[in-house]
Amino acid sequence: MLYLFEQGYPSCIAPIFDPSISPRNHLLISARNNVMK
Repeated sequence: MLYLFEQGYPSCIAPIFDPSISPRNHLLISARNNVMK
């Protein structure tokens, strides 16, 4: 996440299902800000 932030990509981590099913239940979401220069 830090790398994405440094590159100008805001991001967050969100749980996508019940953690009792699997501990790997997180999704990294990121989007690029398109700014016209």
